[in-house]
Amino acid sequence: GIKGGERMNDQLEHPYAWLDLNALDANIQFVNETCEGKPVRIATKSIRSVEVLKYIERNLNNCSGFMTYTASETLYLIDHSFDHLLIGYPVMEKQAVKKLLLKIKEGKDVTFMVDCEEHVQFLQQLAEEIDVHVQVCIDINVSSDYSILYFGTKRSPITTIEKLQHFLLVLKKYPLIQVIGAMGYDAQIAGVTDHFDNGFKSKLVQQLKKHSKQSVRFFRQHAVSIIRAQWPLSFVNGGGSGSITYSIMQRDVTEITVGSAFYAPALFDRYTSLQLQ
Repeated sequence: GIKGGERMNDQLEHPYAWLDLNALDANIQFVNETCEGKPVRIATKSIRSVEVLKYIERNLNNCSGFMTYTASETLYLIDHSFDHLLIGYPVMEKQAVKKLLLKIKEGKDVTFMVDCEEHVQFLQQLAEEIDVHVQVCIDINVSSDYSILYFGTKRSPITTIEKLQHFLLVLKKYPLIQVIGAMGYDAQIAGVTDHFDNGFKSKLVQQLKKHSKQSVRFFRQHAVSIIRAQWPLSFVNGGGSGSITYSIMQRDVTEITVGSAFYAPALFDRYTSLQLQ
């Protein structure tokens, strides 16, 4: 707006943002209605504002916590009264992780992501120094590998049931590590739009996503059943803003991660299943 010949935002220092709360409320309502009571974990990587994160948490019908980005960011959020934090990626920053373990010892609920023995060994060594148990979530790679085309993310080496079973055996060697969660992020469904300017590419992607949904369902359900046979899981995380409607149908997924849907960036204009503002 203009005030006294001067734009109001000229008085603000960067970074700042104008936020349409009516649109945000509408998107929160869409998530509430679409998730049908299934818990939502808010992705802080997409919502870079403490105030907005707290606003969304207050207005969600069922919020299971937050998926954070780094160890230092997780500490920052704890210092701003956040709790129930799942770090979305493996972290190996020694000093920040030690501080997080001290927060856990004080009663904070923080879960670390792991996908190989190096991560587990690192956490075990620090946990021994501080004398605390560490909660971890196993990152299962549910991407689709078609040999000539890799459809998904290369974020975890756990790509088969055999590799998962080996990792579960490895985990038994580390007494201070407790598996409480599993994650199978279907990036090839959540992060790839339904429509492109190229009609052939749109049809190809739609077919790939259709086939991938079947393989993700089969692999993730099988993997979760194997983990549950050894560990009493508190949650199974899946999905993203672009795969909400798919994820709510998956019986193995107990919570859905949502971040970008609350802001609805232009990318989401190309998803057929999202009615966002």
